[in-house]
Amino acid sequence: MFSDPNSCELCQPIRMVDVVINWQQPKHPNWAENVIKRTERSKECFKGLRHCRTDFIPNDKFSRNNVPKTLYCHDMAGGYLHDKYVKGTDKNEGFEFFRWACIDIFVYFSHNLLTIPPLGWINAAHKNGVTVLGTLITEGSRGEAIWNKLLMSKIVIEKFTNSLANICKFYGFDGYLINVENRIEPEKIGLFCEFIRNLKDRLKNDNADNLLIWYDSVIYPHGHVYYQNALNDLNKPFFDLCDGIFLNYTWTEKDLEMSLMKAGQRKLDVFVGVDVFGRGCKGGGGFGTVEAVEEVRKRGLSVALFAPGWVHECCQPGEQFLSRDYKFWDYLYEHLYVSGPSYLPFQTNFCLGRGKKFFINGKLEKEEPWYDLTRQDYQISGLIGAHGLVDSCLVYYEEDGFNGGGCLLIRKSPSETGKAQHVDRLFVCDFPTRKGDKLIFSIITKPLLVNTNPKLYIIVSLEENNMDKSVCLEVNKSDEGKTGDENLNGWARCEYILEPPTGRVFEIGCMLGVDNSPLLLGELNIYKATVPH
Repeated sequence: MFSDPNSCELCQPIRMVDVVINWQQPKHPNWAENVIKRTERSKECFKGLRHCRTDFIPNDKFSRNNVPKTLYCHDMAGGYLHDKYVKGTDKNEGFEFFRWACIDIFVYFSHNLLTIPPLGWINAAHKNGVTVLGTLITEGSRGEAIWNKLLMSKIVIEKFTNSLANICKFYGFDGYLINVENRIEPEKIGLFCEFIRNLKDRLKNDNADNLLIWYDSVIYPHGHVYYQNALNDLNKPFFDLCDGIFLNYTWTEKDLEMSLMKAGQRKLDVFVGVDVFGRGCKGGGGFGTVEAVEEVRKRGLSVALFAPGWVHECCQPGEQFLSRDYKFWDYLYEHLYVSGPSYLPFQTNFCLGRGKKFFINGKLEKEEPWYDLTRQDYQISGLIGAHGLVDSCLVYYEEDGFNGGGCLLIRKSPSETGKAQHVDRLFVCDFPTRKGDKLIFSIITKPLLVNTNPKLYIIVSLEENNMDKSVCLEVNKSDEGKTGDENLNGWARCEYILEPPTGRVFEIGCMLGVDNSPLLLGELNIYKATVPH
């Protein structure tokens, strides 16, 4: 009797169809008990939000439900690498993604039958409010044999459907990408469609926000694999059964126009495939990926980025992964829609989920490399810089930190001249407020340079009576540099207090004082002290 291979130590896929059909909730300890629920995101978003601005004027806001979506499909060297270890590894070599604010759906992809996303990816995405999908994939002659077995009877396909839904619920992810790249017998296509319909219904019954997305492969009603690169009559029956379609990559502008016409009011459910490795894709992939994304966005369609791990997987000797990552996303950000948190209290230490050191309450606990995505904390909404980029004014800093593997370094960009100040964007957000409330911003900071006393201002963008305004907060004088009874190991906790009107806070940033002395930001806490009405 084959059983689920996952344990309290390893995250693994399920490779055999009989294990799926006969799946039962594991009785032995399992990592699933450590999955966290997905947090709420802001109902509105900004387009092309970069990391700083020279004034306090907020960007235009868009309803998140009315803008194109971005799907990130993680296919990297077969999957289940450093990320499969529940407790992480002692190597600072694994790939981590931290641009969560600009994507809506994360798909963990492998060429195993049933790809269950590892714990670290589920928790990192859920902490940042992003939907996580596993993958059901069948390919070639082996895939054809699997479906011949599954479609033998309604009883078998019903068991398979129930197992897929139960696995999704048990492991706490949010649905599936269905990737069938093998022939389905034409006489079985009706039952195959019934399977898709029933799987979607089961997923929605467990959680109305669960998703089922179809990959552009098998055509209706013939059952052949014939990539269309557009939404048309040959794949629309599958689109109609699912929450969206992931189109193949070798599309033309004419294909995009066809997709737009066929989708009608569901154009946001069409995820146009863009292969970052550039196989037959406009722009040739890599740093040219932006050319394909720009073409898709001209039509207001959603994008499915396939294998953005290219920035890490194809990193050459002498290159820095974070520098490549910054460059890649810097090109794309103009075409992406950025969201943030919508719940209080809110807290983050900005940890990426890896580092070459590990800090606890400002104390260096371990000076050894480590990698553990379950430790990744909420990431900022703006576009952040990376090592080796001299023009970045907001970067990750790994030599010091308060909790985790590092912190944020806030500095004046070396390319800036004069004493001009600007706001570093931290978070798009959605925090409702009432008159009489007190919104407390508690931060933990440390000067980067000795014998300096940098000042930090918090910039809050508010909406009141459909009017927007920005407020600059100074540190509460009685709390400046105060540590209380805590030993913060050279770090200082400061509080900023906002007494807002009735409305909401929709963006939070920070600004250095006029001397522009660089500052480390180790932690941000936001909570509401509500006054009874």
